[in-house]
Amino acid sequence: MKHLCMPLAVLLIATACGDKDDIDENCRWRVPLRETIITIFPSGSGYQSENIRTYSYDSRDRLTGSVTISGGIKSSETAIAYDELTAHTTTINTRINSARRTTFTDEEFTQPLLDECIERSISSGSVEGGYKEEFAYDASGRLCNRKYHRRIMANDYILGTETTDFVYKVRSCSYAKKTYNANQTVDRIERVETLFADDARTMPLQETSTWSKPDAPPTRTCITTTSYDDAGRKIGCRVTDRGVLASEQSDFVYTNKCLTYRETIYHDGLVYAVLNYEIIYKY
Repeated sequence: MKHLCMPLAVLLIATACGDKDDIDENCRWRVPLRETIITIFPSGSGYQSENIRTYSYDSRDRLTGSVTISGGIKSSETAIAYDELTAHTTTINTRINSARRTTFTDEEFTQPLLDECIERSISSGSVEGGYKEEFAYDASGRLCNRKYHRRIMANDYILGTETTDFVYKVRSCSYAKKTYNANQTVDRIERVETLFADDARTMPLQETSTWSKPDAPPTRTCITTTSYDDAGRKIGCRVTDRGVLASEQSDFVYTNKCLTYRETIYHDGLVYAVLNYEIIYKY
């Protein structure tokens, strides 16, 4: 299920649209307020579930929090705080169930003026949980390297658990992510190449992902293809895993500030689940 088409509300990141007197088309469909997902499992009893997520923002349309309701019960909540003086962002994610509350804290540091994340740390309620990420950028401000360090105890990390190097070309971006084992040798390599429809690389057309052991042919290949209308709005997405259809998004309808679409997930050639999305946007 890792390489399914992502929900639009997750992919469309809120920008500082609120700073403008007149909202232009660049801000359209970028600030979701409410997302409703009704999931239907056709096989068996035809069980279905409903998840509702609401989002809140500051005056600059930066995300400040979200609340998820699953089956009428709050299942998770997120709170985000921005410190302008230190360029420090703190995100607290809380997962809630009937037995316990699990809290993860995400601390992010950015380079002033550039708005680039240079370090992000995730910690859970226990000292053994969480991880740390470090980011590096080229002269054009593009992400060129990411390092992931797994936390093993308080203030102690396994360095270089994952490293990712990015390469940019005209209307394309590729990266190779290396995962290391306990001996700090490469255990697995994930290679991803994305082709875009625009020079700004905001509209991906095809993404090809492969996984392999070092110096070995790929053991798995996933391909994601995305289509758009004349206004540059997403109208379709298909994912194949090892040549077999894994998921597809279809039936996109844009009306005023509301978007609806359907996602179908397949397993062994059969429909496993159907997700119906309705997203209400601010602009």
